[in-house]
Amino acid sequence: MAFFKVFLLLLFSPLVATLRTRQIYEYPPGRSRSVENIAIRHNGELVYTTTSEPCLYTINPHVRNPKPVQVHCFENASVTLGIAEAFEDVFTFVVGNYTHLQSVPGSFSVWNVNFRPHWKKPRVDLVVRIPEAAALNGITAFTTSTILAADSTLGQVWKVDLDSGRYSIAMSNPHLLPNASLPIELNGIHFDHIASKAYIANSANGTFGVAEYHAATGTFSPFRVLAHAHPGGVFDDFALSRSRQVAYVTEHSNRVVSIDLRTGEKEVVVEGPGGSVGGFEPTSAVLSSDENVLYVGADRFTFPSGAETNGQIFEVDVCSDKRVHKWERIV
Repeated sequence: MAFFKVFLLLLFSPLVATLRTRQIYEYPPGRSRSVENIAIRHNGELVYTTTSEPCLYTINPHVRNPKPVQVHCFENASVTLGIAEAFEDVFTFVVGNYTHLQSVPGSFSVWNVNFRPHWKKPRVDLVVRIPEAAALNGITAFTTSTILAADSTLGQVWKVDLDSGRYSIAMSNPHLLPNASLPIELNGIHFDHIASKAYIANSANGTFGVAEYHAATGTFSPFRVLAHAHPGGVFDDFALSRSRQVAYVTEHSNRVVSIDLRTGEKEVVVEGPGGSVGGFEPTSAVLSSDENVLYVGADRFTFPSGAETNGQIFEVDVCSDKRVHKWERIV
């Protein structure tokens, strides 16, 4: 989750760029808009949440001049957060409230949106409200009918049964609690069903790590750090590439990094400008079904000069994830 001002720097230099990058959409100037978390449908359409309003949107990255389509907006809420595909073309996501960048404990709930064709329009249903939760954030599909939801404030992971609505604590560790400098601890979370491992981005501690799941006991091993953010960096959400065995992790500010899931080796694959010009601060990422395209969302960013961009979505060709894409400022 990212309440960070973001500027996506759009024009790359052909002298240094080696990864094809394309802006899919930018909200028009004016009202501040964000792209918080992204998932992808089987037809290639993107589904995304936003922290600028309590709404859910879709956008088709494969058409010319794509526009967001509002799926649903919620009353008595201010944000939509983590989203993941739980069943084929059924996505589970988080709705809640934030005030002055602080979560409102007890306001968080879990919902499903069903895009299956037998519905005339996408159907949105409440799964469960979790009054004990303090700040639900990233979520991931877990077992056949359950999801895991990271609680950024409590430093624990909830397990939610999508059929019954029952929920419980799946993982809790004192080392996952937030610190005084940043109240957001657990952020992105993805469960690898083949390896039986949960990968977690830890914003406050600047770590990316893993906890192994033991099906026989229904428990997770202690969180093990694989990589650290760059100095001053903050990890946000990420995408897992099972074919390459890497995670593409968004990092505030300025970059997306790939982290080897076996060795923890970290490499920059997208890099924004440094210095006083501000930076490239992505919020979330999702891979296409063939894992060749990385879709990245971002929040609004304001330069010291006063120039601004609004929330954006873009794509990066990651067929070769050994190359760094550097950006030039165009304002």
